[in-house]
Amino acid sequence: MMEAFIMFFVLALLLIPYKIETQLILKAPQHEVMAVLKKFEDYSDWNPFIIAIKGNLKENTCLNVKLKMDQKIMNISPKVIIIQDNMFCWRGVLGVRYVFDGMHCFKAEEMPKNGTLFTHTEHFQGLLVWFMFPMLLKTKKRFELMNEALKEEVEQKI
Repeated sequence: MMEAFIMFFVLALLLIPYKIETQLILKAPQHEVMAVLKKFEDYSDWNPFIIAIKGNLKENTCLNVKLKMDQKIMNISPKVIIIQDNMFCWRGVLGVRYVFDGMHCFKAEEMPKNGTLFTHTEHFQGLLVWFMFPMLLKTKKRFELMNEALKEEVEQKI
């Protein structure tokens, strides 16, 4: 009985999700922010983290995404799961679902005086989340660097 309880407790801990959320206010209208985010062919010019995306931004299609992780390049093939006027999200899976999954979202919300609140999130879940924790801590910094680069890219265009 005790072994079953310990096994249940360990599995429950392993399945606790981890969320990264960063936000930044941009001095640009929401549609300008989304235009830059959806123009994948320009990512290599301004984005220090997501250096390339190939594919169509359509629900249930896969993208080919290149991430710069320190000195290494990581290729992922996430599936687009949400597309709205002010946001899009994709889900990446390592192997099979619930081993190490991430749902990555970009959201731009209108603010007064032509400003935009940009929210950049990723929800991680699966058995390996807590084993990947050191990498996840670095990922938040990469999001922040990308956000600052997005701000510079968008604001120079207006």
